[in-house]
Amino acid sequence: KKRPLELQRCAMEVLAAITLTVAYWDCKLRSAGSLTEGDAEWEQLTVQLHTAQAELEEEQVGEAILEAYNSAAVSSLNTSRDSLASQLREGASLIMGAMASFLPQVAALLATNHAITGLISVASDEGMVTASTLRGEWASRRLAMLEASAVILVGGWKVIQKSASNDNGQSQKDNTESISSRNWGNGGGNFGNRHGNDNSSTSSSLDLLLEALDGGIIPLVSHIIDSQIEYDEDNKACSSIRVKIACCHIIAAIFGICECDKTNIGFVRLYEAIEVNSSNWGHQSGNMRNSNARGGGNGQNLITSAVSLLQSTANEAKHYAAHEHVSGSTLPLLRLVEANLLCLGSICGAAACSFSSSSRDTASEEDESALLLAPLNKNHEYLSQVQMACISVCDVITKNSFLSSALVGIFGEGSVI
Repeated sequence: KKRPLELQRCAMEVLAAITLTVAYWDCKLRSAGSLTEGDAEWEQLTVQLHTAQAELEEEQVGEAILEAYNSAAVSSLNTSRDSLASQLREGASLIMGAMASFLPQVAALLATNHAITGLISVASDEGMVTASTLRGEWASRRLAMLEASAVILVGGWKVIQKSASNDNGQSQKDNTESISSRNWGNGGGNFGNRHGNDNSSTSSSLDLLLEALDGGIIPLVSHIIDSQIEYDEDNKACSSIRVKIACCHIIAAIFGICECDKTNIGFVRLYEAIEVNSSNWGHQSGNMRNSNARGGGNGQNLITSAVSLLQSTANEAKHYAAHEHVSGSTLPLLRLVEANLLCLGSICGAAACSFSSSSRDTASEEDESALLLAPLNKNHEYLSQVQMACISVCDVITKNSFLSSALVGIFGEGSVI
């Protein structure tokens, strides 16, 4: 903390490079699943990753990064200026997002210490839309904050989802001994041993959701999802696509937490925030700076915008897939389509957190079984909105030949589930 800011920034860049590399290979390893068994190179990589993760945890890097993020003073007079303090925060956000993806205890630490509020606040500032010095022209400075927020919220979704599936597994234990040759009862029991106090898990995820809503997550993601992508310049297009991907993951996690919340408090607060945001209160001329307080809005309907995004992106992705080899462009459009499908699936009531091609979030057959047991919350008062969203999404998918084939041919069965 007392070191020169330039030195802190350099150290943050080194740590960001290390943690992002560990997160990348951890994701690859989990995606490969049982295919790595008996492969010497993969087994060696597994040992190296576990060693690196243990050292990061032992050195309490998560705590140090959170402190550095909170202590970095950024001038509120000119937030578009990419100062050393701003770069320090961006680097810290990169590390938080990376570490939370492979160390659940870091995700829990960030949630407990209310990191989500600070991340949303900084990402909501229009000064943060400028290009990142750390990552290059293809990424905006707010991207790291949005990605970290997404990882934290998705972590909360997984926790409450496993808690809900465990409860459901216990209640069905006598009636459901075997379904499709899988021993579902054992899966539920394993989760019970792993999480201990399910009520505490549910409460912490709901608290995280409410904190995000109070912090202004709905106006922020609505504004970004509704914004146009400038395809004329690859760097600008890539920057817009990446922030939209992060926002789709955030939306998926928010609705997913509500779906698993038996109290319905989450749904009430979420739809209240969506309705307030749609009412155009406290927002003028597209500026997000003062619209992140509860009660503000920007006139955009989050659900409608998410459906429109799928339609427009699918059309562009179809054209892009046909001409990519000619132009040499590498825009992550298919990743956006997949993230958008995950987001809309969650809005429509999907109980399982499934990232089909980017990673396998469940490591074992028992885990997958328990996730699919998570009960659908079909009794909340906003069921009509969910049904309308389902109709709109199905309409887009069935009328778009590219989407219909991509669901299985590109993204795999996880997207269909």
